[in-house]
Amino acid sequence: MKFILQRWIPILTGLAMLCLSVSCGNVEGQAFPDAGDHEDAALEDAGTDAGTDAGAGDDAGTQDDAGTGGDGDEGPECGNNVIEGFEACDDGNQEDGDECSADCRILKTERNLGISGVAYDITKDNNGTVHIIWKVGGNLRYGQIEDGLVVGAEDIPNSSNVNTRYNRPRIAVRPDGATVHTAWNGTPGETLFHAWRDSEGNWHREAAWNRGTSSYYVACPSIGVDLTGAVHIVAQRWDGDNDGAPTPVVYCHKPSGGSWSGLVIVQQPDPPENRQWRDTSMFTDKLGGIHAVWKAGTGVPGKYRYTPSGGDLGQEPTQVIPVPDVPQIDNVSFGDLFVTENGDVHHSHMTYPLQQIWYQVKRDESTSFAEAALAGPMNNDEHVSYENPWPVIAVDTHDRVFTAWAENRGGAPIPFVVLAVSGSTPWAIEDLTTTANIDGSSAPAMTAVGDLIYLVYRNAAGELILVNTRYAP
Repeated sequence: MKFILQRWIPILTGLAMLCLSVSCGNVEGQAFPDAGDHEDAALEDAGTDAGTDAGAGDDAGTQDDAGTGGDGDEGPECGNNVIEGFEACDDGNQEDGDECSADCRILKTERNLGISGVAYDITKDNNGTVHIIWKVGGNLRYGQIEDGLVVGAEDIPNSSNVNTRYNRPRIAVRPDGATVHTAWNGTPGETLFHAWRDSEGNWHREAAWNRGTSSYYVACPSIGVDLTGAVHIVAQRWDGDNDGAPTPVVYCHKPSGGSWSGLVIVQQPDPPENRQWRDTSMFTDKLGGIHAVWKAGTGVPGKYRYTPSGGDLGQEPTQVIPVPDVPQIDNVSFGDLFVTENGDVHHSHMTYPLQQIWYQVKRDESTSFAEAALAGPMNNDEHVSYENPWPVIAVDTHDRVFTAWAENRGGAPIPFVVLAVSGSTPWAIEDLTTTANIDGSSAPAMTAVGDLIYLVYRNAAGELILVNTRYAP
């Protein structure tokens, strides 16, 4: 059989490439719009070696479990250069150390996006297009990721003096991809700005909120836009003297064709002294629903709100994100959201004072978040260069959860980006890179298109690196 295969390898390779060009090699018929149907050939050109995660590979199973390595009649054959059946990739061999694992169950590629920046964010729309925003100096730039490169890069006009301390710049895209949005505050945060790219490709900027004669200011805005075109911004409010007095969350809302209105969200009962509501994150789901989270100080659960497309987040009830039942943990801290196509809300967050990464989910049919699960420990000293190891999250179509964060491990700069993958207990954890250069108050960025996970981080040269990962079911 091996002799026959050797004689037929050139023909099989040609057939494999023809098959990929008509999308018949995609896993379970899923399309990966950003990578393209020629994905494996393009990824081989990257010339990088991202390595594989042994723990994750064990969790995914082995080729014997899937019935591979036989005479070809019993199922897909790993190593024949054709993606079929259970496989996440097939690069024509059964060797570890390249972009496709030896059992063809894990694809992991690393590409230089060809751009440099300090802070950055990515998201996707319902068409599978991946959008990226990044900061160069005090200004923002925007583009799309295609085949491991940034295309259509352009400046966001009038985006100077963008303050990203404690947060990265946030991007939101209307689910149909028609408009692109971002929000930021300057230094200090006297004004909250909103900029958007219309369906004709023109950028606009406006003030969504201004403190006027008030003594407080806003910071760290998160943004979402629903299918009606309404824009939603949630930010944290600080007193001018930053004396630790109680601070609420500011919610700004602009209906399509309307004007901005601002609302201060105060928890009931009112926050006690020294409670600061902060660290916001938002997500727009495929139906245009807006999801938001924020947290408070010691001993307080995180908070979550949701409104359907066309709704007003300020009028919705607040739900609790429970604190993990661990004596050394007394609050849920910052972290991102990811909402799947079936409406499940996934949240990855850091805890204090015991620094760990935890994960919680609120299923679409549930009215509350499930008990927290430990995604991974941390080795980060917030007093050494890196204050906020903000975890990011994405979920593939097989409900496999990916969460990532940066660690300084007691030194500077911040060279470690850690990836944790669900599917086993404990989660499979690996150092995705040990040569990153994460800004002191930034974070990696992550999203998912189908089964393909996109993660962006900053390397030692200041360049933005894209890691694509796919796991077999």
